[in-house]
Amino acid sequence: MEILLIMIAAAAFGGGVSWLGHRLTAGRSPDPGPAVGTAVGAVASFFIFTVAFLTVNATTSMAVARQGSYSEAGALTDLYLATHNLAEPTRGEVRHTIEDYTRRIVTDEWPTMVNGRIDYGTRDALYVLGFKVDSVLAQAPPRTANDLHDAMHGVYGHRRDRVAAAGEGLPSSLLATLVGTALLTILFLVLMGWPKGRRGLIGIGVLAALFAFGIWLVLELNHPYGSGIHVQPTAFQEALDRMHYLAALPG
Repeated sequence: MEILLIMIAAAAFGGGVSWLGHRLTAGRSPDPGPAVGTAVGAVASFFIFTVAFLTVNATTSMAVARQGSYSEAGALTDLYLATHNLAEPTRGEVRHTIEDYTRRIVTDEWPTMVNGRIDYGTRDALYVLGFKVDSVLAQAPPRTANDLHDAMHGVYGHRRDRVAAAGEGLPSSLLATLVGTALLTILFLVLMGWPKGRRGLIGIGVLAALFAFGIWLVLELNHPYGSGIHVQPTAFQEALDRMHYLAALPG
């Protein structure tokens, strides 16, 4: 519904600009001939190519971010599993710290990534987790110690990737350029002598609606964590469910 209203508004804007341009240049508009058709083809092709490039780039970034979230959640689950051979109460303390950090990612940090920032409380919880894991390595059996070390290393690495992805997105200047190009294109076509009459108004309205849809699509995919279409913390919620299941197992 939102995109439909945006496209209707853009079509009305394009038609209104065309009508106003014809009124202001009545009797002085040049005969468009094939010039407008050539201009429309060149400008539309360039705009579509740009939108397609930005869309593919944003989709790829989102797919990488989604895969990274599952890798990070998997590393946390592996870390939880690696605590199995630790003695109590150490095992319970480490597992509680893992759960707390995972929960903070979902409830505290994910909302802040919308604005490209991290939650410092969640970052501090990771440090606490790292220190706690380091403190038990010397006491743990060799194989368990290796599993804990490798899993903790994976948690650190995947978090760095997620934090880096949280700062991604198109620069505001590039987005402004894309919007400005669409607006100037409509004005340019009117000045070039866009055909008059109902067909001309409908034609430029449709073109403006297509431009609006392209810009909307880029904005929806612009940021892997903060746009209309974005990565959800599903992987970490599933990891918490898995941890609760493991905690309920006997032994």
